[in-house]
Amino acid sequence: MDSSARKLNSASDEIFIYDINQLPSLPAVVLKIQDRINDPMSNHSEIASLLITDQSLSARVLRLVNSSYYGVPGGVTDVKKALSYLGFNTLAQVVLSAGVISVFHAPDVEGFSAKSFWRHSFSVAIGAEFFLKNLGKPGAAEAFTGGLLHDIGKLVLHEISKGRFEAAITEAKLKEKTFLDGEISVGLPGHPRLGEEIATRWGLPKSVVEVISNHHLNIGDPAFQASKNKDVLASVILSNILARKHQFGNSGNFGNHLAAKPWFEFLAGAGADFPSFEKKYISEIERLGGMANACG
Repeated sequence: MDSSARKLNSASDEIFIYDINQLPSLPAVVLKIQDRINDPMSNHSEIASLLITDQSLSARVLRLVNSSYYGVPGGVTDVKKALSYLGFNTLAQVVLSAGVISVFHAPDVEGFSAKSFWRHSFSVAIGAEFFLKNLGKPGAAEAFTGGLLHDIGKLVLHEISKGRFEAAITEAKLKEKTFLDGEISVGLPGHPRLGEEIATRWGLPKSVVEVISNHHLNIGDPAFQASKNKDVLASVILSNILARKHQFGNSGNFGNHLAAKPWFEFLAGAGADFPSFEKKYISEIERLGGMANACG
């Protein structure tokens, strides 16, 4: 497999760029909340006041917070109370998650379901965060966001060209390929590039954009070696491989399970106990519980 898709730079790709530019932006309240979270002078009450101005987003945040993953004791029905249980990094993750889910509606077509897509996405996010936290490395919040959004280009493709999306799924399923290989086979630029375009348009952090663009790299690829965020990128790639291996959801891939150990050893060092960490990873993902259901 070609380790990366081609850039959006041909004349035919201008159509994709135009169509991407017609897609909705993230809800304004999400961008405002992200700004306030990054302001050291802000507080939970101020952010909650912003959040409750968008009832749909508030409802999604509450559903995510009340999922088994966050485990708020007794559950909560009030946004301000919910935020009191969460640190700012977790709050940023939940708000962005809810905002993205509100923009895109993952399709249910043969070989691809919304529930399975979000289960895979959250599994990759939680796993990437888990590896960096447990290995004592920085960037766990960026890894979660990058993991959650790594396949967002697939939803972009469905929004702008449902027929081509279904053609890529069909190709991948019939020939037991990855979704990316299916895309390339039918002449598409690939979801990493489409995802990069929408993430850049949304003004997401460069580290997150890089994960979306490069999550199909091989460990020896020059683009990985040149990355300034290798740990974040490697954690997402590793978690993506393991999520596919253990079938924690499915985002349209039907083949080509890559080796996870080289990525783990890049993060943890040669000779590190990968089997033990893999078992812990599986346990962590199984805590996911109803989070994917909270995306509906």
